[in-house]
Amino acid sequence: MNKNIVIAALTALSLLASAPAMAKSEHSHHKRAEASQTQGQEQSSKVDINTATASELAGLKGIGVKRAADILAYREANGPFKSIEGLSKVKGVSEKIVDKNKGMLSLTE
Repeated sequence: MNKNIVIAALTALSLLASAPAMAKSEHSHHKRAEASQTQGQEQSSKVDINTATASELAGLKGIGVKRAADILAYREANGPFKSIEGLSKVKGVSEKIVDKNKGMLSLTE
């Protein structure tokens, strides 16, 4: 009977000793899942320059309400953009502004 108590005690100690490692592994898995979710959100929050509203465009770096309206007017007059770089054809939108926003822009044709 003492042998069963010793085995039970050793099993309990073994489980207690492995608990921090298991918790750390679970924490690491949770962090990876959060990072993956954040990355997915970033990709889905890109601004499509051919379908974006003035409000969405105005949220970009260096693009205010006036430039957003100019982008919409340009798009209306010339049709959809053929490339993200084509955004720099709009008066007041420099290549530098396009470069600053490149990671946040997408394009559908």
